[in-house]
Amino acid sequence: MASFAENVIGIVIVVLCLGATRVGGVINTNIAFHVCSGTINLVDELDYAIAIDRLVRLLARGTAPRGGEYQDTLTHGGFPAYGYASCRRNLAAEECRNCIEIADVDIYSRCSFPRSAQMVLQDCRLIYSEHRF
Repeated sequence: MASFAENVIGIVIVVLCLGATRVGGVINTNIAFHVCSGTINLVDELDYAIAIDRLVRLLARGTAPRGGEYQDTLTHGGFPAYGYASCRRNLAAEECRNCIEIADVDIYSRCSFPRSAQMVLQDCRLIYSEHRF
């Protein structure tokens, strides 16, 4: 027969398990929504493509430390790129960064060098554009 302490511990474990919203270390990168607009001319607009690449890396590194949302602008060669990223609040910093990086890869797997893009995964979102928003 179980002691009172063993019963309490068992109940606490069940409650914690029922309250969990995700399994640690597993991010949900299923695509919920995506849209791409325009195409970058890499001959004439390579600076804009570089600005997007650098901006996405900045957003991936900076979103979790800023509470799960980050909006910034990066200019390269006179071409500004505006971006926004967000992660579910329950993601660890590395999971958030990985999710945003996966969203970026998903953009390029579905669109050919888009001028503007939005990729919404189950656990994160990445948006960038040549226009301020």
